[in-house]
Amino acid sequence: MNGTEAVAAAGSVRFRKSSRSGSGGGQCVLVAGCGGAVLVQDSKEDADQTRRRTLAVSRDQFAAFLRGLHTDRFQR
Repeated sequence: MNGTEAVAAAGSVRFRKSSRSGSGGGQCVLVAGCGGAVLVQDSKEDADQTRRRTLAVSRDQFAAFLRGLHTDRFQR
């Protein structure tokens, strides 16, 4: 999925807020599955999800990222 396709898809999918995001709002990571890709957005960027920058990665890449988080691979 290229950038243009990711932006177009962002308007037609339902994003979910990360369970790790606080309940106060404004600092949320949003994810949505879209075919073979996972779309990622930052909720504080714009109230309109179709105008937020959207990162599109393959499901395999996203799974590898999550595995890295669970194994503390990204700790400072």
